[in-house]
Amino acid sequence: TPTDALERCRRGDIMLPPPTWTTLRQLERHFTLRELLAWARVKRVVRVQPDFVNSDKGSVLTLPGDPSYPTIDGWDVPEETRFVLQEGRGWLPTRS
Repeated sequence: TPTDALERCRRGDIMLPPPTWTTLRQLERHFTLRELLAWARVKRVVRVQPDFVNSDKGSVLTLPGDPSYPTIDGWDVPEETRFVLQEGRGWLPTRS
């Protein structure tokens, strides 16, 4: 399930790039296939380009809706808008 994949990433068992992480977070809100398909039929696809910043944490990827990056019309701001690159673990969500 999406939740299982996210948990495996948090434990370090697998790596998920930020677009996959964000998509799985959207998918885990839906408890049935019917509910998911109904959402997908009306969901507008928005082109999203991440931004990169350097911070004391290292390389940070931000998504629209992050305090450092204005949102985009039609984009549902995810819970995680900031990801830090960790050696051997890939991009992991972090708080801004």
